[in-house]
Amino acid sequence: MDKATEDIKEQLGNFSDAFGPVVIHAVKVVAINEDDTAQVEWESGLVMEDVRLKSVVKDSDHFIIVPAVGSTVMIGKIEKGEEYVVLAVEAIQTVKSLTGQTRFVQDSGGFLLQKGSDDLQGLMVALLDAILVERHATNYGPTIELTPESKQRYEELKDRFKNLLKDA
Repeated sequence: MDKATEDIKEQLGNFSDAFGPVVIHAVKVVAINEDDTAQVEWESGLVMEDVRLKSVVKDSDHFIIVPAVGSTVMIGKIEKGEEYVVLAVEAIQTVKSLTGQTRFVQDSGGFLLQKGSDDLQGLMVALLDAILVERHATNYGPTIELTPESKQRYEELKDRFKNLLKDA
C-alpha cells in the first residue's frame, strides 16, 4: 500500500472513531494464548490472533475471565486503536485474579489461593501431615500414636483438600 492510501486509511479510521457508532461483535473463541489474549473467529472465517482479555497490556494487578474455547464472546474495538478486547463471555473456562503477590485461580480443577510462595493446599496438607505425626510429652511419658481410624479420617480430609484446592 502506498503512502497516500495509508494516509487515507488512517484518516477514515480517525473519522470513524470520532463520529461512528460503537460496534460490538459476536465471535467464536478458537484458542486462549499465554499472554492473556484469545484467538477468535468471525462468521466470515477471519481469525484474529490477539484479542485482549484485559484492557491494559501492562503486567500488573488484574482480574480476568477466560472464556471457554468454542464459546461465543462479545468483543469491542479499543478507542482510537486497532485492537479489540473481550467485553462479555458465554462460557467461563477460568477466573484469574492477581493483586500484589496474591493470586487466585478458579477452574474446573479447583481453586488456587496463593500469596508469595505459599498456597492454601500446600499449607493444609502440611498441617494435616504434622497432626498425623504429632506427639506430646505428659507427666506419664509421650502420648501414643493416633488410632488407625483417626489416621484414616485425617488422610481422607487431606484428599478432600487436594480435590478442592489446586497445587501451585
